[in-house]
Amino acid sequence: MIQGCNVFLSLHRSEGFGFGPAESMAFEKIVISTDYGGTRDFVTPQTGYPVEYKLIPIKLGQYPYYQHQLWADPSIEQAAFYLKEVYDNFKISQEKAKQGRKLIITQHSFAAVGKKINSIFIDRGYL
Repeated sequence: MIQGCNVFLSLHRSEGFGFGPAESMAFEKIVISTDYGGTRDFVTPQTGYPVEYKLIPIKLGQYPYYQHQLWADPSIEQAAFYLKEVYDNFKISQEKAKQGRKLIITQHSFAAVGKKINSIFIDRGYL
């Protein structure tokens, strides 16, 4: 499904690593994503379109253990602006997607993460 699209839009309230946006970037797709959670590590103005947000309290029934918790409320207006920006300046957006792919491969691919883990093991004397 990701390969069949031009843009991956992730207006999440909270995100772990952000596998959907990361996988999309690895396929050199344009990514528009809430600038909150794990996606902050790779969705930047150089690699995609990070969407501003406000932190809001989670309400009863919205999430387990909601008490005293916050999540992001992404700016729909900014996301819509970015969608129009992508449409109006598609070549620039494709260049961001290329930079996103490079970043994912060099910093978050299995090979890159494996090297980091191996280095940690060596530094700690496990290997």
